[in-house]
Amino acid sequence: MSKKNRRQEKSKTPIISKNLETDNKFSESILWTKLRDYYLGMGADAWKSGAVPCFITSNAFIGFVYAKQIFAYMMDHIKLNPNHNAKEPFYIVETGAGHGKLSFYIVKALNEILAKNKTDNNIFKYVMTDIAKRNADYWLEHHAFQKYFSNETLDCAVFDADNEDSIALLKSGAVLSPNSLTKPICMVGNYIIDTLPHDAFDVIDNKAHASLITTDLEHPENKEITDANILNYMKHEFHSKPIEGEFYNDKILNEIISEYASEFEEASFLIPIGGIKCIKALKALSSGDFILISADKGVADTKTFEGIEEPFIEASDYAALMVNFDSIKRYFNKQGGFFLQMPEKSSSFQVVTASSGSLKNYHNLELTYNEYVEGFGPNDFFNLEDNLFKSNKSPSLELIMSLLRISRYDPHVFYKLRDHLIDQLLEDEADQDFIDDVIAELPKVWENFFHLEEEDLPFEMARLLYSQDKSKEAIKYYEKSLEYFGRESAVIFNLGLCYQDIGELDTALKYFGEVLNNDPNFDDVKSWYKKVEKKINDNHKTNQQTSLKEAEQEPA
Repeated sequence: MSKKNRRQEKSKTPIISKNLETDNKFSESILWTKLRDYYLGMGADAWKSGAVPCFITSNAFIGFVYAKQIFAYMMDHIKLNPNHNAKEPFYIVETGAGHGKLSFYIVKALNEILAKNKTDNNIFKYVMTDIAKRNADYWLEHHAFQKYFSNETLDCAVFDADNEDSIALLKSGAVLSPNSLTKPICMVGNYIIDTLPHDAFDVIDNKAHASLITTDLEHPENKEITDANILNYMKHEFHSKPIEGEFYNDKILNEIISEYASEFEEASFLIPIGGIKCIKALKALSSGDFILISADKGVADTKTFEGIEEPFIEASDYAALMVNFDSIKRYFNKQGGFFLQMPEKSSSFQVVTASSGSLKNYHNLELTYNEYVEGFGPNDFFNLEDNLFKSNKSPSLELIMSLLRISRYDPHVFYKLRDHLIDQLLEDEADQDFIDDVIAELPKVWENFFHLEEEDLPFEMARLLYSQDKSKEAIKYYEKSLEYFGRESAVIFNLGLCYQDIGELDTALKYFGEVLNNDPNFDDVKSWYKKVEKKINDNHKTNQQTSLKEAEQEPA
């Protein structure tokens, strides 16, 4: 062996390996404990950092689609029950609300829909829930929620469906307990079922087997393992064990397992037991029907179950699995309910609406789903938004604005297209009437602003306005940028330019001076400071000379 090779071998970091569990039931795996610890520890930072994706299930478009469905189910119930208890609101409970952006878009859209339909907004109360108290604390302070906390259409709670059967609301003090509600309760759950415990099964020779998990922790000796990174170093193996007797204390779930065993000679599938437990816990709060509205990564076509494969655990900081939506469909259907799903069963992103009640009682809900999910739905919107400009490097103003309108003026869409939009607006052939329309629509984007990621929306909106000589209007958004994203030199400098444009020179000099003190080499702040300072001095001299001349002309 050469010296070079010996040195390489000597410097190689040793790997530490530790067994964490052997042949454990998948839903009882340490994986779920560590994932829970991750969310409890990270709070909203899990999304702020970008570690956990959120745009596909938390945008203004999907919020509007959900709000339309919620409004439809409420109207269906009122039509069917004209003597309903008007004092009891319809409760919409979002599980795993996390950062809260989806909640904001749904509640905002619901308030707007009710106003357009001249219906009092006190008919509903949206309840954000999460297992992490730090998330609830974050919502209570977040700027976007204050309006809806004040008009009492929004409340929140810390709730763990695995260990609690009641929801104590933090704002109103009300407690939702089993059978306390007479109206159908609606559960909203986006990107939550995929992160709750699952059980894994194999079918071998038409016989159901439990797929048991063994987990080892493997990491470099010099790597510190924390709740925030441990999922990246967990290694999993599965092996099958025949099921003797009934696997669950739930007749319906056992029937579903048996059906899969009879339908396949060899197959692998998951049962999202954590999601189903959550559904059961929320359903128990109402003596009436139950509505589920959910979007998640998952499979709807059972053909994908064919063959023996270990579960694919997507683990990168956080962990998630593909939800078996077919099992949830069977679960609702076996209770006499219904399950509305997209026609594209091949899609890995599924948007579903289900109920334990009869479909004949929810005519408006069915029509709304058909139009806003089956027609042009959240999956179509995301595909359009994600792919439209990949092959079009210079989109037209008309195309940009059409996508922005389709998105319901989603801030992320604006942010993504901001450079294209500004470049197009600066083109000589840009129609002034069209430019005026674009500027007039900017407040609709701002109304949807939800401070979470480090996308400085107000800065980009101000930059667009400044490019169109709208300095006075740009000031408002530059100041919002300072409020939400801190005192960045670029923002302070641009504020100086805006105030210089509108003739407020003392204020402009103040901002240029701040940049000069903190970041003297920033752009050409020195020359701007001198230029404005000279203009102020010149104006002062002119004013003095004018005053002197006026005094000389006064009669003795």
